[in-house]
Amino acid sequence: MNRPDESVFKGNVERVTPRTCLECGASLNGRSDRKFCDSACRNAFNNKKRGLNHSVRDIDRILHSNHSIFESLNLEVPMEISVLLLKTRGFHFGFFTHWVGGDPWLYGLYEFEFGVFSGSTVWIRKSG
Repeated sequence: MNRPDESVFKGNVERVTPRTCLECGASLNGRSDRKFCDSACRNAFNNKKRGLNHSVRDIDRILHSNHSIFESLNLEVPMEISVLLLKTRGFHFGFFTHWVGGDPWLYGLYEFEFGVFSGSTVWIRKSG
């Protein structure tokens, strides 16, 4: 079988335009179909593209954090707990999922209900 003259291939390198990350503009190396320099840029680009509202995500994160704090208390029966203790664990009192009502007011956090009494004590129970 005849092999082509190797000199034919010398200098036959395809001229490629420099590729840059679609999010931050950093130079890209590696695979020819690569679009982002790392996962953080890919996620940021896609979040912008999808129009995700960061405030909604932040609120959801706080609600889930509050819920985890209540779950960690293992509430078999209603209990009273110090406002200071909840704040120390990172509880955000301004965030709740629904208003239960009552006098004094009770707030809902998914399956939990809570109310702040006398500014220093929180009453919590698991509803249902």
